[in-house]
Amino acid sequence: MKVGCSSWSFHRTFAKKELTFKEWIRLCAEHYRLDGVELLAPHFESDEPEYLLEIKTLCTELGLTISCVSATNNFTVASQEELDREIEHVKGFVDVASILGAPLVRIFAGVSSQLTDDEVWANVVAAIRECAEYALEHGIMLALENHGGFMDDQILRIIEDVDMENFKVTMDLGNFGTDPNIIYKAMENVAPHTIFVHAKCMEFTEDYLEKTLDYKRIMKILDDAGFNGFLSIEFEGPGEEKEEVGKAVAMLRNLTGAIHKEQVDKLVK
Repeated sequence: MKVGCSSWSFHRTFAKKELTFKEWIRLCAEHYRLDGVELLAPHFESDEPEYLLEIKTLCTELGLTISCVSATNNFTVASQEELDREIEHVKGFVDVASILGAPLVRIFAGVSSQLTDDEVWANVVAAIRECAEYALEHGIMLALENHGGFMDDQILRIIEDVDMENFKVTMDLGNFGTDPNIIYKAMENVAPHTIFVHAKCMEFTEDYLEKTLDYKRIMKILDDAGFNGFLSIEFEGPGEEKEEVGKAVAMLRNLTGAIHKEQVDKLVK
């Protein structure tokens, strides 16, 4: 597994203009020594090709993979006109990902509670399929996040109904609620369809273990499912972003290192 960071982890820092997008990219490479970065739509300073190529060049020079481009969309909107705009928005970020050389675009479906309506469900499925078909033409994967109240049953149903080979899951570890009896079973169900993980972090112990989730258990779930993609840190806690993300990097490096050692030990035996 690889360790990266979502630009969302620094959204407060960006809002206060204490760090530019390019400075954040340098921080990820030179300070955290990460494998990659996830770039969110609201944080791009431009979508012009010249600017995007500057970002791509910077990441390449720093040895960072652009692991994902994350569109911010909503397909459970009130009108077809709004839905068409949302579809074009996602397609636009497929174009952005293509220029950047990013392999996938993270998307949302919308608000879970609105999908009890059969017509809304059909519209969302059709919208995702249209975007997935467009992405396939560009060699890009789409990864649906469990955002907006989505649990494993709805995620799996959407995957089945869209039925596109380039449509999988971004699993946000913090979006399955707070009940341990539900959280980890949901992760087990979704893990086989997961190609990208949001490693949600809120608060850490003195030993750099995340307090709200059992990351050792999560790593085993992902490893058992054969996941070898990015763990993209998404810090949303009250602490100082730069410091807390550093703790998340230390935790994930430790846990993934232990898993890699286990795999080596199996080969030796």
